[in-house]
Amino acid sequence: MSAKKLPAISPYAMPGEEPRNRVDWRPDPARTVLLIHDMQNYFMASFPRRDSPTTQLLGNIAMLRTDGVAIGIPIVYTAQPGAQAAPDRTLLTDFWGPGRTTACEAFMRDIQAFVVADAVADFGPDEHRQALHWIAG
Repeated sequence: MSAKKLPAISPYAMPGEEPRNRVDWRPDPARTVLLIHDMQNYFMASFPRRDSPTTQLLGNIAMLRTDGVAIGIPIVYTAQPGAQAAPDRTLLTDFWGPGRTTACEAFMRDIQAFVVADAVADFGPDEHRQALHWIAG
């Protein structure tokens, strides 16, 4: 089965403002894991290769990874199959968005998840800002 191709995503600048969080959590390096999620070609192929948000996204993720390795934080990579059948995607089909499902599931499991605003991307600037506001609560 071939994967459904995602629509092309026009260049956009990373949001400059960050939404105000409802909580005052602070990362604790002793309890931290850096999750790099869904960075496979299936998703990245829709973004402009040499323009924002791709250039900023990749640079910011690389910086997070480098700094995480330097201070001994475990780095975890996850991916979902691009050719995943609709019944296997279940609610992801309705709610898919960068970080939303992953962060929401973490919250439901009593995990203090942090989403780095300029290390995620979406279908456009409005969707990006909406996702950040949704995650921030």
